[in-house]
Amino acid sequence: MTYSLLAQDSGVITFDDVEYFSSWPYSLTVWIGFLIISLLITWVTSRHSIGAFKSRRKKILLVLRMVIIAFVCIMFLGWSKQEHATDLPDLVVIVDNSRSMTIEDLISDDLPNNETAIDRWTAAKTWLTGSESGLSVLDEWQQQYRLRLYLASDELESLTTTTESLSDVLNSRQPVGESSQLGKCLVSALRNHRGRPVAGVVIISDGVTTLGPSLGSVAEHARQRNIPLYVLAAGADSKVKNVAISDALMSDSSFIGDHVSIRYSLRAEHCEGEEITVNVKNRGTDEILASANHTVGSEIEFKDQISFIPSNTGDNELLLEVVPLDAESTKDDNYYPLSVSVRDDPIRVLLVDSEPRFEFRALSDLLQRARHPGSNDQPVFEVTHVLQSSDQQGSDDNLYRSVFPSDQEYLYEFDVVILGDADPQWLGNSSMEILETFVTERGGGIVICSGQRFMPHEFADTPLATLVPFDIDSAVRLPMNDDFAELQNISLTELGVSASQLQLAETQSHTSEIWSKMPGLYWWLEVETIKPGVQSLVHIDEDGSDQSVISQSFIGAGRVLFHFTDETWRWRGHEDGEAVYNRYWIQSIRELCRSQLLGKTRTAELTTDRAESLFGTQVQLRLHYLDGERVPASNKVLVSLIRDNGIKRTVTLERLLNSPEVFVTAVGQLSVGNWSARVVSPVFSEGAPECRFTIVAPDGEMSKTSLDEQDLATAAEITRGRYYQWQEKRELDRDLPEGRRVPIDSKPPFPLWNHSLVPLVLFLLISCEWILRRRIEMNHSS
Repeated sequence: MTYSLLAQDSGVITFDDVEYFSSWPYSLTVWIGFLIISLLITWVTSRHSIGAFKSRRKKILLVLRMVIIAFVCIMFLGWSKQEHATDLPDLVVIVDNSRSMTIEDLISDDLPNNETAIDRWTAAKTWLTGSESGLSVLDEWQQQYRLRLYLASDELESLTTTTESLSDVLNSRQPVGESSQLGKCLVSALRNHRGRPVAGVVIISDGVTTLGPSLGSVAEHARQRNIPLYVLAAGADSKVKNVAISDALMSDSSFIGDHVSIRYSLRAEHCEGEEITVNVKNRGTDEILASANHTVGSEIEFKDQISFIPSNTGDNELLLEVVPLDAESTKDDNYYPLSVSVRDDPIRVLLVDSEPRFEFRALSDLLQRARHPGSNDQPVFEVTHVLQSSDQQGSDDNLYRSVFPSDQEYLYEFDVVILGDADPQWLGNSSMEILETFVTERGGGIVICSGQRFMPHEFADTPLATLVPFDIDSAVRLPMNDDFAELQNISLTELGVSASQLQLAETQSHTSEIWSKMPGLYWWLEVETIKPGVQSLVHIDEDGSDQSVISQSFIGAGRVLFHFTDETWRWRGHEDGEAVYNRYWIQSIRELCRSQLLGKTRTAELTTDRAESLFGTQVQLRLHYLDGERVPASNKVLVSLIRDNGIKRTVTLERLLNSPEVFVTAVGQLSVGNWSARVVSPVFSEGAPECRFTIVAPDGEMSKTSLDEQDLATAAEITRGRYYQWQEKRELDRDLPEGRRVPIDSKPPFPLWNHSLVPLVLFLLISCEWILRRRIEMNHSS
C-alpha cells in the first residue's frame, strides 16, 4: 500500500510539486502496532537494565532510546520523495453567440454610460475582455487555469488559439447563430475534455434552447464527472413582448355560405392588458374574411374561436394571423396557414318512412327550410321523400314518391339516406340490397330511426340486418302508453362528448350541459348489448342501466347513425329553442357525407396530427378503419414514409387500447421536407390509405427571446454549481474552485533513507544514548 502526500505550488509545467510516499507493504495499523510493541519492549528492557526511572538522567535516557526505536520504525515505512511537473486544471468557458444575444435588455456597469441598455452579447464580451486593474477576466483566468473558450449556437466552436489573445478573438466575433443548441454544445465541450480534470464550466447565456436538449436536461452528464456549472444569466428577466399562434384547428371541408369555425390557441408573453387582433385572410388576395379582438389577461396561453363565411368554391388557401405588436422582436410565429375545401351544391338526402310520423314531419320541415347562413335562396339540403302511404307526386322542390328507388345509379346520387319505420316488404329485397351496397361499397351515410311497427324487428332476415348495430332478436320493444310512460333523461357518453356532430356549443362543457337539458324520451328501443366496434354516443344512464339512444358504426366504406328512438322531434322544445334540434340534425347529416365532400370513398383513413410539424418534434400517425369488418387481426400495421427526395422509411402502427379500429404511432427524427405516408401492410384492394405532411425548419432564433432563468438555475443546481444573475457576475469569479493540477512529467523517486542527514541524525542519537548511559553506570558504581 502506498501513502502519499502532494505538496502543490503555483507555476506552469515546472517540477515544483513534490510527492512523498511510503513503500510499507502492510496497512498503517500494522505499523502502529509494531511501533507500540517496540516502544514497550524498550521500556521493559530499560527498566530491567537501569532500574526505576527516578532520576532525571534515567528519564532522558528512556526518551532517547524510544526516539531511536521510533526513528528506526519510521525508516521501515520506506518513505521516498518524487518531484512532478504539473499543468493547470481546465476551466471551460462557453459563451452563447446566437442571435437572441442581440436583445438589448442589460445595464452594464462595465461601460461609462451605465444607464443605457445594451445587448447581451456586448455586455458579456465587455465583462470578459475589459480590464480595470490591467488584467481582464479572461487574463486572470488564464493565469489560474488552462482556459478553453467556446462559442455556442448551432455548433460548438473553439476560440482557443496560440497566436492571438482570447480577448482579441472574442472581440472580433458577433452573435449570428440561427439556433440555440445549448445542451448539445455542453455535451460536446465535456467530450472534448474527457480524461482531464475540469475545475468547472462557466456558461454565459440567456438559457433559451430553440433546438435539441436544454442545459437542464443534459446537466447530469457534468454531475457524473463532478464538474460544477457556473451559469451567468446574460439577460434580464425582461418583458419582451411576443404573441404567437401555437395551434389552430378547422374542418377541411365546408359548404358555400356556411360559417366555418377555427379554434386556435394563442401564446402571449408579457402582453397583459394589450389589445391584439386576430384575422382570417385569403392567402392569395390578403382579403380579411373575419376579424376578432382580444384583451390579453394574466394567462400566458388561451384558446378562442373565430368564424368566417367562405365566398369561393373549391380549395381555399387561408392564413390565420395575429397582428404583430409594435414591440415584438419576432413575427414569424404570428401566422398559421390553413385550407378548406368548399362545396356549393346542396346535400342530397333521401327521407324514407312508412307514414308521416312526428319524426318524419319534423325532419321534412327542417330539411326543406334549412338555408345557408346569409342566404335565403340557397338550400342546405335537396330532399326527396319516399313515403309508403303517399300517392302524390309533388313539385321538384318537394318531391314525394310512394315507391323506393330500385335503380342503383339513381340511389347512388344521394349523399345520405334517412330510413325510418318502413315496411321491409314494401321496400323489397332488391332495393334493400342496393341500399346495403350504397353504404358498404359506395361509402354513403345512413340514419336508421327505430319505430314501433317495423324497425328493426321486421328486418332480422333482410340485407339491412348487417347495418343494425345489435342482434335484432335481442331487442325489446317497450309498449307505448302515454298514461303510464315514464320520462327518461339522456346524456352524452364519453365518446359522445368529443364527437364532432354532437357539438352544440363552442366548448365541450357547454355542449354536455345542453344535452343534459335535452327533453327526455317516453319511448325507446331497449337492447342488451351492441355489436363490437359500435360507438354509443348518447345514452340513458339511470338506475344503473346504460341504454344507447344514438350509436355510430363504420360498416364497409360508409357510416351508420342509429337512433334507438323516434322522438328526437321532442328536442325542438329545448329551453334554448328549436336551433338545438336543427343543429344536431344538420351536423349529423354533414358528418355522414364527409367522404363525399372530400371526393373520396375509403374503408380506412390515414391522418397526421398536423399538416406541418417542426423539425425535431414527433409526427403522430393515425390509421382509422371505417369498416369494422376490415380491421385486421394483427395488432400492427406497416406504413411507408417517402420524402420528396426519395428517402424511404417504414414505421409500425400499433392498435390503440380500447379502440380496435384505430392504429397509432409517433415518428421522430424526420428531416426537413415534404413527406407522404402510405399503408403497405395489410394490402388494400381499392387503394391503400395515404396522407401527406411537411417537416419544417425550426422557429427562428428570435422566436424565443425571454431569459429562461428556470433552466439555467436547474442546470447549476444539478451539478452543485451556482446560478448568477447578471449583477452578481463578480461573485462568479470569486466562487470558482482551484481545481486539481494535472501531472505531466515526473522525476525518479528518491528514497529518503539515502539522504545524508538520516545516518547523521541516527549517529547523534545513538552517541547521546551511549554517553548518557555510561554516566549513569559510573554514578551507580561509585
